[in-house]
Amino acid sequence: MESLFGFLAGFLLLFLVFAIIIYVVFAIFLNKLNKLMYNKKTPMAWIPIFNIYLLGKLAVNKLVGWILVICVFLTSTSTTTVNGVKTESGILPSGIRSVVSTVYLIAVIALFIYAIIKYYKLKKNKNGVKEGNVIETNQPTQTPTMPTQTPSMPTQTPITPAQVVSKEMPQEIISTSTPLGTDINRTVENKDSNIDIVQDEIL
Repeated sequence: MESLFGFLAGFLLLFLVFAIIIYVVFAIFLNKLNKLMYNKKTPMAWIPIFNIYLLGKLAVNKLVGWILVICVFLTSTSTTTVNGVKTESGILPSGIRSVVSTVYLIAVIALFIYAIIKYYKLKKNKNGVKEGNVIETNQPTQTPTMPTQTPSMPTQTPITPAQVVSKEMPQEIISTSTPLGTDINRTVENKDSNIDIVQDEIL
């Protein structure tokens, strides 16, 4: 009887130490994940029930966290003793409560695994961004140089009036044209001759 009692006490003590280790590791992990996502630690990771809410919030969103908290209260039981008889009572019936508690335990384990994967992905992305920033800052900045070209205007020689005349009028017309003064003299001579003829007729 004493050996059986000692075995049970040792088993309970071992289970308690194991539960404390898991609880501490769980709280440290939630603190690291919260710091990675929000750049700060939170005391909620060390408080029971609040750490369950924090797990759902960090892994998925706040709604999942509240669902986990509600499941904690739905699966909880209270023990009352009446005349030496212990009775357990809860919000849900015993059959449904056992199913909900099993689903709740599986969901917590799955969310914890997902949170671990998410933590390492975020950490990897953050390290990649830091390395990218270092590489970019070490590269020298080069400003593109555009070739400067001065537009060359074609040189134009001035055109003389003689060239304009030679281009616009044929050479034959220029050579056969008479000066204006000779035309005037001829018209004057014709008029004088006409006047002499008229005077002769009158006389």
